[in-house]
This record gives sequence, structure tokens and C-alpha cells, in this order.
Amino acid sequence: MPIVTTKEMFRKAYEGGYAVGAFNVNNMEIVQGITEAAAEVKAPVILQVSRGARAYANHTYLVKLVEAAEQETGLPIALHLDHGDSFELCKSCIDGGFTSVMIDGSSKSFEDNIALTRQVVEYAHAHGVRIIGDLPMYVAPDSADVWAQPAQFRLDPDGQPSAVAGVPPDYFSADGQLWGNPLYDWDAMRADGFRWWKDRTRGAAKRYDVVRLDHFRAISSYWVVPRGELTARGGHWAPGPGPALLQALHTAAPELELIAEDLGTIDDDVRRLVARSGCPGMRVLLFGFDPSGTSEHRPDRVRAHSVCYVGTHDNAPAAAWAALGGADADYAMRCLGVYDVARLPETLLRAGMGSRAELFIAQMQDVLGLGAESRMNTPGTAAGNWVWRLLPGQADARTAARLLARTQAACRA
Repeated sequence: MPIVTTKEMFRKAYEGGYAVGAFNVNNMEIVQGITEAAAEVKAPVILQVSRGARAYANHTYLVKLVEAAEQETGLPIALHLDHGDSFELCKSCIDGGFTSVMIDGSSKSFEDNIALTRQVVEYAHAHGVRIIGDLPMYVAPDSADVWAQPAQFRLDPDGQPSAVAGVPPDYFSADGQLWGNPLYDWDAMRADGFRWWKDRTRGAAKRYDVVRLDHFRAISSYWVVPRGELTARGGHWAPGPGPALLQALHTAAPELELIAEDLGTIDDDVRRLVARSGCPGMRVLLFGFDPSGTSEHRPDRVRAHSVCYVGTHDNAPAAAWAALGGADADYAMRCLGVYDVARLPETLLRAGMGSRAELFIAQMQDVLGLGAESRMNTPGTAAGNWVWRLLPGQADARTAARLLARTQAACRA
């Protein structure tokens, strides 16, 4: 793996309840000593370089030493500028391969300190990796949210859900999906201006640059399943909060970009709400090859204001989908001009990159050509999900080169 940013490193540390050590380095022996010790305990590490050390040891030599340490150990390693005191120094480090910088404007006036910090942050953000997060529509019945805010949910006098969430029969399940999450009391939420949702959105904005609104269609209308049902078949539609909730989210975090996960059972009301929201919707190529030829997910029908995926976490990886064959895969091969099913996953990647969508997202499983063993989630099942992990060494320099070549080819097309 390449030298990493501290954002992902810190997120994992927060979740795992551990600290990440940061150590100043200025020569080969110190880099070796720190990273070899970190490798013994399999710990991520931050290597810091001061302005003086950078001048003494040479920027290029230090970066290459750290890259060599990463290759030798396989550890997540971040390269950090410690106490940079000028925009020019921070910019040079960012341009030269550092993945983290600190700006120290303590010698300046308060106003000049703020202006300098803003200048560095804007430059660093413009050259960093944007993080897309997920805002789930529902929460678990035993979550802290339900315990702390029971008035926001439809609960009986014993604190149990009076009805639960799910979706009707669909592509993934003939019985629908019985999720079991408590439903919201939308009247109560409207009465306090969607305060709980605003708090969630502000929290997400602290962590992510872009957020995908999970199960967007429930904002238009949602599936209500009476408590005690064994499947979701016996549910019914009920009106959701509509544009009022979307306006509340925008008010809470106007800087946060949103993606509408407009998948599942989609009707004209949902389409109008997506259009009104201004959010790009989602197009999933694996849904695009219904032999009827009517799917809006087919590559040539993907609209510009959308985010295009080969598949989502709920789909089988493209290689597994192709290997199953069937009418959809046969139709995909005819549409894409593919005569060998083994080439279909790679062709789907190229089709997504070449679509009109303003953003294309590929699962790492599809980039690596992995099969059914790497599936992330099977909707409607409770066991065996969310266990696949990308391991050190699975994605290497050759993977990056192939991905770069695909991207450049798509840009030229």
C-alpha cells in the first residue's frame, strides 16, 4: 500500500480504541528503527519531519526512505510535516508526497494566523482524497438513539417498536426484506424541526466530504411492516417526511454534498423528490441488463447528474454475477459486444468509466476481479455479511497502474 493519510488511520484508531504513535525522523537509521519496531507489534505509525530535519536530510531522500519502509513492513505509515511555519513549506510538502501537514502560525497575529491556516487547509483539501460516508435511514432497536430519544420513534408503552421497517418483494427477495428497525414518528420530528436528523448530519459533516443518503425512497414513502410478521409481504406504504427533511439536512450542514441512494422500488414520486433535492442519484450497472431493454441503469442510459457503480455492497462482485450466467448476463454481453464471459467484469468497469455520470465508483472486489467469496452483503440474510476485508498486498503498484490506464483511456474517449 502507498503512504496513507491520517484521516483513515485515526478513524480506525477511534473505532478500535487505540493510539497511533508519531515519531520525528531525520535519517535512515531512525526510520528503520521506528518502523521495524512498529512491524513487530503490527502497529500503524506516523513519521514526522520538522522544517529543520527536512532541510538537513533533503525532502526527496526522506520521502523515499519512508516509501521504502512502507514496502518493507507493509504497515500503514503516514508522513507528516511537524510545525510547518509557512504556506510555501506546507505546499512543497503536499506536492512532494507528504500525506499530512501541520501549520503553526503561533508567531503571527490572531487574524494572520487564521488567514494562513485557511490558506493551507484549502490547498491540502484540494489535493487530498475525498471521503464518502453513509447516513443510514434507520437505526437498530437496541441503539443508543432509541434509548436516548424514544419520543422520536414509534414505540409501544413497553418501549418496543409498534411496527418495523423493511421493503416489499424485490430483486433480492421474493418475500421482501424484513429489517426490523423501529420506524420514526415523523409528526414528532416535524414538531421540533427535525433536530435529531440535523444532529446526525452535523456529525457526518465532521467526518465526510460527501454522504450517501441510504434508502432515499423512504423520504418519499416507506414500507411499514406490523410487528410480529415473519416476512415483509404484509407491509404497506406510508408517506414520508418529503422535502421538509431534505431542507433540514441542508440547513444543518450546507457544505455537505449528498448522494441519493434511489434504488429499490422507485416510483414517479421518488424521481420527482430526487430531482427537487438536486442530489445526484445512483445508477448500478448490474441492474441495467434486464432483457426487456427498459432499465435506466444500462450504461448508455446513465444520466450525467448521477453516480455510477458497477455494483453496490448488496450485489455479488461482477465476476461472480457474470459466472452465474443467465438472461441478464447474456443480454449484457450482447449490449457490450463481449464474446467471452470472463471479459465481462473488465468491460463493465470500462463501461462505467465511460458513462455520462459525473462520478464513477468501483468496488475494490471488481477492480481486483474477485469472486463470490468477497461479497460484502446479501440482503435479507443475517449471517456471513460484512466480513470481507482488503488485505495488505492485494492491491499493489500493478493494480494502481492498471487503474490509472483505465482512467486515462476513459478520459480520452
